[in-house]
Amino acid sequence: MSQHRLLEGQEFLGPARTLPGYRLYDFGPYPCLVTDPSGGLSVEGELYRVEVGLLPRLDEYEGAPDLFVRQEVAVEGVSAPVWAYLFQGDVAGLPACEKPWRPRPVSPDSEPGTPKKEAAP
Repeated sequence: MSQHRLLEGQEFLGPARTLPGYRLYDFGPYPCLVTDPSGGLSVEGELYRVEVGLLPRLDEYEGAPDLFVRQEVAVEGVSAPVWAYLFQGDVAGLPACEKPWRPRPVSPDSEPGTPKKEAAP
């Protein structure tokens, strides 16, 4: 199930960007947002208004609180509290995303973060 499917019926507020202090890494099947106060950047994403009753399902989907933790983040032009899921694992060796993250194919038997190997022509 995709996260967007869980968000059906919730209000999409539009694209959003964090204030500097974060970094996004490519974990293969999904991105990993982490705090990086010393060299962090602004990270682009989407902003939704979500019913509070949906939060436990989103937490479960995101693997909170073990893999990700829901935490308040600072977003440009937004004074209300905004939550995002921050990765709790080690990002050493993961490629940083310099552009908005896009999914890429992965092998079902590969480790997370390992891209699918394409057959040689």
